[in-house]
Amino acid sequence: MRILVIDDLRTVSEADSIAKNRSKWYSENCHDMDSFVLINNFEDARKEFEKDTIFDVLLLDHDLGSANVYNDGTALLKILEERKFLEGFKKFSKIIPVSSNPVGIQRIREISERLEK
Repeated sequence: MRILVIDDLRTVSEADSIAKNRSKWYSENCHDMDSFVLINNFEDARKEFEKDTIFDVLLLDHDLGSANVYNDGTALLKILEERKFLEGFKKFSKIIPVSSNPVGIQRIREISERLEK
C-alpha cells in the first residue's frame, strides 16, 4: 500500500504506531513493507494535494505547526473535499488521524467520513 503521512513532528514510525492503535482496519491491512511518504508542513502537503497521485491511506496530523493557525489538517481535507466535488477525484481510500489534539481528531474524522464515501 502507498501511505502518505502528513505530520510536522512525528516520524513515519511514530505515525504508523498511532494509526495501528487507533484503527483496526489499518492494523490488519497495513504492514512494514508498505510504501510511506512523509510530508512535514502544510504548504508541501497542499502542493501534493494538487497532484493526481493516488495513495491508499492518509495518516494526518491536525495542527501541523504552521504560523497560520488556519493551515491545519482540516484545511487540507477541505481541499480534497473540493476536488472530489468538482472533479470526482478521490486521492485516498482511508484517512486516519494521528493528532494528539482531541478536537482536531474529531474534525478530521467528520470530514474523512464524507471523503471516504
